[in-house]
Amino acid sequence: MVSMPLVIVVEDDEDLRRAFERVLIASGFTVRSFGSAEALLDAPSAGEAACLVVDIRLPGISGIDMVRRLGAHGRLPPTVFISAFDDATNRKRARDSGGVGYLAKPFLGSELITAVNLALSRS
Repeated sequence: MVSMPLVIVVEDDEDLRRAFERVLIASGFTVRSFGSAEALLDAPSAGEAACLVVDIRLPGISGIDMVRRLGAHGRLPPTVFISAFDDATNRKRARDSGGVGYLAKPFLGSELITAVNLALSRS
């Protein structure tokens, strides 16, 4: 059996996190999700991810800072940033942090799948 790529979702809104999980699983991905940057940073699975889907604004450590920390440790998979606060500053911060995708909330499940597939094609 071929294992599907692991997509890790970091989103503090539990309902959104579950919705993202359902969309990704229905598209054939293996998914692990976390409610905070700290939870992901404490988990050994960060290095196993084929792609990250990360909310920029998280309680505690921001999504941008979490990605920078992962990158400093050489464990940075392609990242799709998401945010309900869409502005030029957030888009630039996401790009400067190595993000290969950016989605402004709300977005369609199909847009998430397209962004993840594009990120995976760049890895």
